[in-house]
Amino acid sequence: MNGWTVVLLLADVAAIVAGVIVVRRAPTSDGIHGLNIRRINLSAIAYTGSLVALIALRTRPLGMYGTLTLIGSAGSVGMALRFGMAMDRPDLAKWRVRAYAGVAVFTVLILATLVASIVDPPGHRPPTMAERDSARFGVDVYDHEKQVPSRVLGHRPVLADADVAGGIAVPVARYALDPDQLTLVVSHDLTCLAAVVLLAPDDGALDV
Repeated sequence: MNGWTVVLLLADVAAIVAGVIVVRRAPTSDGIHGLNIRRINLSAIAYTGSLVALIALRTRPLGMYGTLTLIGSAGSVGMALRFGMAMDRPDLAKWRVRAYAGVAVFTVLILATLVASIVDPPGHRPPTMAERDSARFGVDVYDHEKQVPSRVLGHRPVLADADVAGGIAVPVARYALDPDQLTLVVSHDLTCLAAVVLLAPDDGALDV
């Protein structure tokens, strides 16, 4: 179980607990059509939370974008389930059927993707770029930024040299210098966008 799986599972549990608390403090009925709003919301929370937990267990083979896409789909499934349960009136039957059909289709697609990640694990297919770099650097790599602007300075780089409003300096966890390419591994890919790479010589070594 990798770090992202643990983070997503903890976030999922926290979201479920928070959702249950909010729902239990809200009125049980809508007061108009006699709908049990509490039951509808709790069902949607439980359904979505279960799907997200299953997705979290497969973050490594799915990759960052695959994981986020499935989590977004799980959220849509929960909303569709809530919508369908709220359409519990004869005059809204066709909308209820459409909502439940959407729930069924997307649930099947999510589960099929998860099963495929088990049946066809990384070792049975050519590794992706993220998988190759994860093995190369010994850390989990999820995405890549290419053609990032760079500048070579005559002194050790400081944040002010970047000249980026609101920018922050990020630590370089790993790096590799190839004949025509410098690869840097940083740990802020989910919260930052690469703006510029500043380089400078440092006693014959590379200072980034």
